Amino acid sequence: MYFIIVSMDKLFQIEHTFTDRNGIRIFWYKNGYKEVLIDHPEVGSHFELVCKAIENPDSIYQDVDNINRVCNYLHNSGGYKYQNKHMKVVLESAYGIIRVITAYFCLNIKEKQENLIWKKV
Repeated sequence: MYFIIVSMDKLFQIEHTFTDRNGIRIFWYKNGYKEVLIDHPEVGSHFELVCKAIENPDSIYQDVDNINRVCNYLHNSGGYKYQNKHMKVVLESAYGIIRVITAYFCLNIKEKQENLIWKKV
């Protein structure tokens, strides 16, 4: 039997910290950030849109399948390259900490899988 020992400092290094519209701190851990950049490299070049989707979203939806997750959207923010697409940032709350799970551009808001909980007027 083998054990891998990982210090908590290495496992939970913070890459970015945000403050949402309610003044709540949100963390994006280094490992999670690197994984997102592999799957969605456009996030790196559109990081300011990720920040805006977290700090000042156009709408927030509750994930139907996971009560601990919400999806923040910045509507029609894709610009020329990602026309008519929304920046989606998935946040998860666990043990009193809110962290970014993933971020990417999407064409549609999946209203059957998410319930609207807040929308900018």
